[in-house]
Amino acid sequence: MGSVSRINGLINWFTEAERRSGGRHPTCMYFISGTWCDFQSVAMTWDGARFEYCVTIGKNGWESFQLLVENDWRTTIYPSVTNANPSVSYELLGPDNNGHGKNWTIGRPSEKSEAKPARPSERYKISVDVDDQNRATSVKWRRIVAHADVEASVLFTKERVTEGQLKDVLSQHLRLAHKVHKHPQHPIPSAKATQHVALGEGTQETHVFAAPANGHLMPSLWRIINSVGVIVRVGKERSSEKIPERLAAGALVEQLAVAGDRLHFRKLSGSGPARGWITTELADKVLAVQVPSKEADLQMSTESNDDSAVSFADDFLLRWKNLQDAHAVLRHSDRRIRSWSSVLISSWGWLELMGLARQATVQNPFSFWVLCASDSVEGALARDGVFDNVNALSKTPCEIVLCGDGLSQTVELGPKPYSGVPRPYVRGLPLHSIADSAPEPDLVIVLMPAMTLHEDGQMSISSSFLPENPRQFFGSKSIVISTRFCCSSKELELLEERLKGRALFVMQRNMLSALHWNSCADFDDNGWITCVAGFEGLEILLTSRFTPPGRRAISEGACNPALFWGILDLKYDPNRPILERVQVLEAGDGRVSKFSNDGEIIVTHFNERYHLSELTYKGKAEAVCANKKLTHDLAKLCGYEHLLPRQACFPRVYASDLAARIGQELDLGPDGFVVLKLLNLNRGAGVVPVQASKLDEVLQTLLRPPMDLQQWLADQAATIQPQWGSFDEQARFWWSNECPHFVAERLCHSMPTLDAGKRYDGTMRVSFVLHRRSGQVIRPKPWAPSGRKPVLEALPESAELAVDWLGGYWKLPKVDMDAPELRSRVVSAARTGGTAAVDVTHLLEIYAALGDLVQQLLGGSEPRLDSQLLHNLYGRESSLASYFATQFAMFKRPPTLDWLDVAEGFLVACRDSSMKRCAESFLNRARGLVEAAALSRSWDSAQEWFHRSIENWPANAMSHYLLGVASLELGKTQRAADLLAHSLLLDPDYKPIYVNLGAAFLRLRRFDEAAAMSEALLERHPTAAQGHYHFGLACYQQLLALQAQLVVHRQGNHGSTETVEERELSKKFHKLRQRALNALSECRGEGSRSYPWLKKDELMLEALDGHSELPRVELPEAAGWLLMAWRK
Repeated sequence: MGSVSRINGLINWFTEAERRSGGRHPTCMYFISGTWCDFQSVAMTWDGARFEYCVTIGKNGWESFQLLVENDWRTTIYPSVTNANPSVSYELLGPDNNGHGKNWTIGRPSEKSEAKPARPSERYKISVDVDDQNRATSVKWRRIVAHADVEASVLFTKERVTEGQLKDVLSQHLRLAHKVHKHPQHPIPSAKATQHVALGEGTQETHVFAAPANGHLMPSLWRIINSVGVIVRVGKERSSEKIPERLAAGALVEQLAVAGDRLHFRKLSGSGPARGWITTELADKVLAVQVPSKEADLQMSTESNDDSAVSFADDFLLRWKNLQDAHAVLRHSDRRIRSWSSVLISSWGWLELMGLARQATVQNPFSFWVLCASDSVEGALARDGVFDNVNALSKTPCEIVLCGDGLSQTVELGPKPYSGVPRPYVRGLPLHSIADSAPEPDLVIVLMPAMTLHEDGQMSISSSFLPENPRQFFGSKSIVISTRFCCSSKELELLEERLKGRALFVMQRNMLSALHWNSCADFDDNGWITCVAGFEGLEILLTSRFTPPGRRAISEGACNPALFWGILDLKYDPNRPILERVQVLEAGDGRVSKFSNDGEIIVTHFNERYHLSELTYKGKAEAVCANKKLTHDLAKLCGYEHLLPRQACFPRVYASDLAARIGQELDLGPDGFVVLKLLNLNRGAGVVPVQASKLDEVLQTLLRPPMDLQQWLADQAATIQPQWGSFDEQARFWWSNECPHFVAERLCHSMPTLDAGKRYDGTMRVSFVLHRRSGQVIRPKPWAPSGRKPVLEALPESAELAVDWLGGYWKLPKVDMDAPELRSRVVSAARTGGTAAVDVTHLLEIYAALGDLVQQLLGGSEPRLDSQLLHNLYGRESSLASYFATQFAMFKRPPTLDWLDVAEGFLVACRDSSMKRCAESFLNRARGLVEAAALSRSWDSAQEWFHRSIENWPANAMSHYLLGVASLELGKTQRAADLLAHSLLLDPDYKPIYVNLGAAFLRLRRFDEAAAMSEALLERHPTAAQGHYHFGLACYQQLLALQAQLVVHRQGNHGSTETVEERELSKKFHKLRQRALNALSECRGEGSRSYPWLKKDELMLEALDGHSELPRVELPEAAGWLLMAWRK
């Protein structure tokens, strides 16, 4: 929280700010050519960020166009399809002269398009966004409408509000409000005074508060309150001629005559016809209200002073723009913190905008009650000055009462001068005494209340924040609820329908939230705001149902292309300070991740909504997910350091002062805990938590492999494999790892998760999909033009990506929080510890906290993974830079030499040491893989590089493994088995070793060992189809041997009574037969999609499923399913 105080130096909320968006200057001009001008080109306008042009739809109801760079038909920009629009997928092509017949079209949607048809005389603004090199990145348009049009109004939009819409509508509302009141001061109507407001003929419905009945004599002025305006006719009769233009919402008119509900008017201000007849009420729906006499007098006295209205509106707009500008330059963490106060700012601002906020004074300040406040959140924010800017727009006094238990009575020492205006006075009160100790509020605020998940799978806003006697407490007060999520468009329509007449705005986008600029953000702290009238409106809101995260995508579409399916493992504790609640541990690839028990629904969600292909995966995303250090460092560069545990990186070399240096870097006391991690392993491999007092002892074991490795391998050959997760297993991972460095992190904890009455310190896994934003498809730019340094291929730019969160679940550790063994109680493993569901409120907070991290982390935007980045980040640790460069080469398909040359260059600058030898071992292994790939898996020349790798680092498990694979491919099966066995001793959790060693035993006809190896594989990797297949083959051959023994026994018995030995053999035979049948049945469908299912396999399966004698089936020389993979 301390960082928040630094924000005040960036934001002077009350200055006479003249800072406006200067924008950059274009390096070339764009022209537009379309059907409205017979394809004559016209220059577009540059607004500082994009090119724009306004067009009026002709009598055909549509217009088509293309773009020209520098007014040259040889450099046209065009879509890849005809009649393109923002609701269909297409590629942005050009600049060239190949675009004949391929145009963008406004108002002529295809059958599958979501675009709306246009009508003659409608006006549209076309916008062309460009990048820093002035290359077009997107083309879009929006209809220009009167500020009363419900489809574009900021107040009632179902879509996310753009800055342009905000400025247009703010300007019109504020200038109107100033002309009537000097400052907008309409009181907020009570719930009893609100009415349902109807629209004119042939229009849709929207919902606003009607002005309250006031009892004044009928004045001569009226205000139009219908949000889409009212229909104007020439005569008094409803059947008279209709004037094409409507009288817009907010317009002020003078009454000339009244005939029932028909009003003859003369327009004084606003948009619409100068004279005509309108309907003031339609059934029980009010379209226009009378203006009280005092306000009418004020209007008449200020009617001629339009300049003051312009000045007031511009000043208000400038303050709002300054708020947004200052907010935008903050780090994501600071924008999140500021979102708490932004709800108050935005809500008050909307009321000012609509002319419904009363004039505050020092004696009677604008008053907020913030319910469910806590000292650790709202109280801490107030002490850090976060609420100091709440009156930034109004520049009038206000008071904020934080309502909750445990709050100090005064969290700020009273009002202080703040650029000539008192700062908000903030104090804390218990809820039970607020009614007697605080003035009546102008707004009651509830910030992100908890959510309730119902049995039907829907969620609703929890009523847990309601006080006793809520109807009496809230009465007719105006209540603002902020949420972290936006409901779907259908749900929003239903909610607006239910709240008609009882809401000022519904799910309005908070323009000062952390991700307000991101139109694709579905989760954002305090990102959406709803204002309801009294308890009746609140009750409707609380009983409304919404689709929870992870399910909405399924209900709204069919199978869509996904660019990346990934996971994040994290620690979460809602009881910690806001910025410390979520701590990301690592990222992962969803294709190879396990989703057990409570996580299985995520796979279902993905399969129902998305599909993947190998071509969608790119190098940068894979590299980030494969390396914990890279994930940490890039997330830090992206501005998300607050989501990361404190981390330090060290060479993998023991030193007597290493433990002390780790403690100093991480600020550990003797009772503190640290987690030691290898950079490139998953499934908890190499993760060693340790208390600071025992750190030196552990480091000595991990960083000092056996001096005589060959003797150690010989000694271990006859021993049982180490238990999964044991310290012995972790030590082997450390000895055999190829990365020359390791990381140390402060141990993070999650909130206790209850399971079977015990408390667990779980790790949460959340899953996501990255896909292109809806609409256009932009052609990826080449990453490594000739003559440039190599760059790792990446997904599209982060701005082109949207994230869809599929859900999350808790992975529980093996033992509960009270168990003595540290690793077993803090390292989660769903396979051994189980899983648990996650509260939907917690999921929403996590999604909001993660913001656009995954788009930036995995997308193609900066930072790009090139050699310059490696030099900047790791230049002082040349061996580590070399390791990363080698790893990047492994993510190319096939591995290429460009990155390996970069790795070699880093090694040249590295002095001789064990770190250099370790990195060089990895480099030589990679060169062997390049050699094998270049020669179409001809392993002869590759083996030389693998031998060099082992010479550099004798404990390199992967090089032993690859030599074993090469030997297996070359028909040297016994040597392959020996090398793979050595590899397994050093890396006892790597699935391909088990698979290929099992195949080697099958080919050597060592069926007992093949069966044992397959069972060991399935114990660690239960879904491995190769394990089931190898076990089934080995068991069948064992069954043939048992069957032969039974035949011998029966022949020796000469048909007499079955002996005990014969009976035991028979039991063993039938039991093994059933296991073999189960194993082959299990793999027949799953494995046969990737591996050949032979006629012999089918014969064995059919024989096992019967009751007759098993026929002899000879296995082929190359029996078994190999798994050709290696660690990167």
